Amino acid sequence: MNTTHLSPLHRREALRLLGLGGFAAFMGRTAVAAETLAPAAPEPSAAASYYRFKLGNSTAYVLSDGYMAMPIQPMLATEASPDDLTKTLAAHFQKTPEAQMPFNVLLLQHGSEWVLFDAGAGGFSGPTLGRLLPVMAAAGVKPEQITGIFISHAHSDHVAGLVNAKTKQLIFPQAKYFMHKREFDYWTAPSPDVSGLRLPKEFVSGMVENVQMVLNTAKPRIEMIAPGDRVLEGIELIDAPGHTPGHLAFAITSGNEQLLHIVDAAHHEVLMFEHLDWTMAGDSTPSLASATRKKLFDRAAADRTRIFAAHFAYPALGYVRKNETGYEFIHDRWTWS
Repeated sequence: MNTTHLSPLHRREALRLLGLGGFAAFMGRTAVAAETLAPAAPEPSAAASYYRFKLGNSTAYVLSDGYMAMPIQPMLATEASPDDLTKTLAAHFQKTPEAQMPFNVLLLQHGSEWVLFDAGAGGFSGPTLGRLLPVMAAAGVKPEQITGIFISHAHSDHVAGLVNAKTKQLIFPQAKYFMHKREFDYWTAPSPDVSGLRLPKEFVSGMVENVQMVLNTAKPRIEMIAPGDRVLEGIELIDAPGHTPGHLAFAITSGNEQLLHIVDAAHHEVLMFEHLDWTMAGDSTPSLASATRKKLFDRAAADRTRIFAAHFAYPALGYVRKNETGYEFIHDRWTWS
């Protein structure tokens, strides 16, 4: 990936995706001073940053961990020509080349269990990220109420929120953590194979070091799992590799309803539906990421199952429909509950 054609601000924002800039700054690996970063957006009301909805017999919450302003390229649709990218976005009344990428976390009250799917970017992130805890508080949920956390994959915007950035203590003291053994082994290996990432090497090395710190801190609480395991009634673990080697998706069933959480199998609700071969710079195996995306889209379309994604426009709920050229995402109707 070549970022030299971007303005300094856009280059920094591109590199901060997945928490790279925040992690590097925390470890003293970058000279970017806080005052040179983009000015922080006004802090939104935490009460306006969660969405509660019914899922069968359960209650679910979409919790906003914040957002990141970034150029669409080179982070997203890395294979697209500028003309094709512009035409695709324009057809959906979206502008290029900038976007605000949302960071969404799913919380499920499932019987007596309070289950998080990932833990956000935490205090290692920039000024517009890491808002999970105040949003949870606005929703009336305390960290000690969380009984389980499913870790979809170990990119920092999904796991850094497990650990307090200052004290290095675990934030959710009563929770059991569940993680694909393949994913854990990949990131904690002495030299993870990061050759598929189209990101600058110096930032990748900083990311690996810090992800390893988070995982090693959490290791005593992590239960290793694999697709097909029955961990909690109603939660199916789906092998969804490509974004990372052990990336998981989740099918959550309660009563007569199901929600398919595709996590990072797709990062944009237009680009990656019309063009399955357009991938993002953080995919460890881009071709496999595309194949996984198609598999999940086919399942959702065939079953008419509602889906949720970590980086779609908030609240990131909707349906997948096949069309003449590929797929399209149909946003779910917002309701008050």
